[in-house]
Amino acid sequence: MTQLLAAGLVDRLRLVRFPLVAGEAGRQPAFATMASCDLELVHHEVLDDRLLLEEYHPTGRDIPRALPG
Repeated sequence: MTQLLAAGLVDRLRLVRFPLVAGEAGRQPAFATMASCDLELVHHEVLDDRLLLEEYHPTGRDIPRALPG
């Protein structure tokens, strides 16, 4: 997926979030190796009392950066 995003071939990113705190024993984050990109939330839906479906579109814009302190 990271190569597709980097090549501009992804027009929709759909995530299902499940609340879970894994701590240090948890798995490697799914997006740890991805380059930063700006996403716009275009749809969200609660599937049940724990699952949240989110749909994002890449904007193609530079990501916002914090101003130096």
